[in-house]
Amino acid sequence: MQIKYTPNIVLREELEDLKQRIIANHRNAGQVASGKTIASMQVAVVGDTGELVGRPFFGTLEAGSKPWGHAADVKHVPPPFNAVIEQWIKDKGLNLNSWAVAYKIIHEGTRLYRQGGRSDIYSNEIPKTIDNIGQRLLVIYDQMITQSIQLNSKP
Repeated sequence: MQIKYTPNIVLREELEDLKQRIIANHRNAGQVASGKTIASMQVAVVGDTGELVGRPFFGTLEAGSKPWGHAADVKHVPPPFNAVIEQWIKDKGLNLNSWAVAYKIIHEGTRLYRQGGRSDIYSNEIPKTIDNIGQRLLVIYDQMITQSIQLNSKP
C-alpha cells in the first residue's frame, strides 16, 4: 500500500479549496470592486502548519466598517480616506460623491455594518475546512498505521 497524500498536501489542498469558496461567496455577495482582496489571498503551508492570509481589514467582508472612534469630532474627511473611497466608487462603476460616502462611513459605518453584518463569506466555510482536513488526515494516518503494522508483522 502506498500513501498518496501527506498531511501538508492535504492542508494545502483544503486551504486552497477554502480560498476558492471564499472567493465565490465574495463574488456572489456582489462585494468585488477592484479584485485586490481576492488577489491578496495566499495559502502558505510550512511543515504541518498552514494559513490563508489576506489583506488587512479582511474581516470587513462580513462585519463591515464601524464608525470611527470619535466620529463626532471628525469634521473633515481625511484626503487619503476620500481617495480610497473615490477609487472604490470608480472600481464599482458607481456615480456617487466620494466625500459624502466617506463622511457617512466615518460617522455611521458602512451599510453592511449598519445592517448587522453577515456570516456567509468565510465564517461558515472555516468549520467545513476543519472537518475536511480532519477526515482526510484520519484516512492518511489509518493507512500509515496499517502499512506500519504490515511491515512490522512480516517474519
